[in-house]
Amino acid sequence: MCLHRNDHEPASDTGTITIGRLATILGAHPNTLRWYETAGYLPSVPRTPGGYRQYCPQLVRLARVVRESQPLLRMCGPIRRAALAYLKACREDCVARTRELQHKSCASEIPHADPLQCLDELGVLLCEERRLALDALKALDRFRHRQSIEYRGCGISEKETLHRGVLRYIGQIVARTGLTRDQIINWERDGLCHYPRSPAGYRLFGVEEVDRLLIIRSCRTAGYSATAIRRLLHAIDRAPQSLRRSTLRAIADTPAEYETALFATFPTDTLPATLERLIALTERLKATLGDSGPEQRKPSN
Repeated sequence: MCLHRNDHEPASDTGTITIGRLATILGAHPNTLRWYETAGYLPSVPRTPGGYRQYCPQLVRLARVVRESQPLLRMCGPIRRAALAYLKACREDCVARTRELQHKSCASEIPHADPLQCLDELGVLLCEERRLALDALKALDRFRHRQSIEYRGCGISEKETLHRGVLRYIGQIVARTGLTRDQIINWERDGLCHYPRSPAGYRLFGVEEVDRLLIIRSCRTAGYSATAIRRLLHAIDRAPQSLRRSTLRAIADTPAEYETALFATFPTDTLPATLERLIALTERLKATLGDSGPEQRKPSN
């Protein structure tokens, strides 16, 4: 005799569903849902006397939010931190709602952040990151036309620009640009730039090399991966005059064939398109949070 409920059968007597049923609804593996609980994205899920998890409607909605938010967690830096703060607010809100229903009270006494407010802040951050990514493409376009860019040459004179008379050593470039020696060397190892050498083997830097370093710094600050920057710079080096700004955007959004054949594609390899998808995702998440029927309420302060 089967001692546990069918995974695909809702527990209608308690208003809960099993982990197998929830996994089917979300298109996830049951182990993924168990990991959400272990990682702290979900609160402790109530169990039956036999030890089987029971997901109430509030937990089902939270699990859906966590599942849909996974692309945000693949990002780094401020976006990931904002996404984690948003999921924490969702978790605390779920706990408060569940306690209200269990105790039939009107409001939770435990203050917590508003998930919708956290999501709005995340959306603003994503829009700002998208602006920075597009500004970096504009700087690349100016660099392609060899136009003046911000901090052009970092104090190297126009005479040196025209005649490449006096070239700088790496220590002087570190002092002028604020870059570290390791950054300059690692970018060369990553294939982003190449520096001429003195007869003794020391790296030499003229205006073109410094401008290229500043462009790389701009792209890295905007969040582009080294793979994406290398793809863009190689395209500019091969055909500097035939590219248009729209073409640069297409290159930024499209991994090269050799990239996808050898390695997994990361979100920052196609940064502008990734950020636009995440902005659209935040709008869908707002709909998911708002789809809670008559129980919707603002968290207490």
